Amino acid sequence: MAAATMADVDGLGIIGKMDWYWAYHHKLAHNLFFGVIACAILVALSRRRWLPMMGLYLGLFHLHLLMDLFGSGPDWGIAYLWPFSGRIFTIAYAWEFSGWQNRTTALLLLIWALAVVWAYGRTPLEWPMPRLDRQLVRALCRWMPGGMVSWRPVQSDGRVHGVVAAMRNHNGRWLVIRRSRHVSVPLKICFPGGGMEAGESQEAALIREMTEELGARITPVRCVWRWDFPNKPLTLWGWLATLHTPDLHPDPQEVAEVLWLNSREILAHPDGIETNAAFVAALDAAC
Repeated sequence: MAAATMADVDGLGIIGKMDWYWAYHHKLAHNLFFGVIACAILVALSRRRWLPMMGLYLGLFHLHLLMDLFGSGPDWGIAYLWPFSGRIFTIAYAWEFSGWQNRTTALLLLIWALAVVWAYGRTPLEWPMPRLDRQLVRALCRWMPGGMVSWRPVQSDGRVHGVVAAMRNHNGRWLVIRRSRHVSVPLKICFPGGGMEAGESQEAALIREMTEELGARITPVRCVWRWDFPNKPLTLWGWLATLHTPDLHPDPQEVAEVLWLNSREILAHPDGIETNAAFVAALDAAC
């Protein structure tokens, strides 16, 4: 995303004066010199093989310039060789910025972005603003049913990974939740948990999910269960955890109800999800 948009940094002059915007937009950063330097910085930050990443970043950068050349109007060109040359590159058949071509392109890009959310649970915001990315994907998935099994990133094995926590009170009852009507598998009874972020450990995911979902502070103890769904690319990891928060503050967008049930009650509950039985069996064996 940065490689495809960084050329527009020279449009920030609009914050100061409109004269600066008209004088320097399409000039200071819309050129090969700026592109090579900026893409080299991105390659260094990427920590991946430099040659293919440099090619990718330069390709995205030049795609931006090409779109500006065609879509900014016939009288607004690109100072591609600046600062070594003042030549302005233009094309006579460029269309106006407000033309139907730009509107159609914007609509197609929006549809493509929504398709990526639906299929993979990802947006361009996942790296610069991961929290906003999670909130946006979660909101979009509420009215786009049937998409990816989770809005979490796909891990290195090609599957989405999730974690669930088993926390017991002094009476030996397990903390379970009724899922809200706003999430997948609505109003079902299950153990609390959620999806893992890219590069996130199971322990870190547990702590984060319990904080976000229940306002709870926990300590992961050990993993006692794994479940690979045969019909979708989703793997769940079940953990024993210690709950340190006496008063829970569940997020109503995710949790409709908090319950304390024993193993028999969980298994007998008519609203229980399919994996409850296997996880309870693993908990009984571990405890």
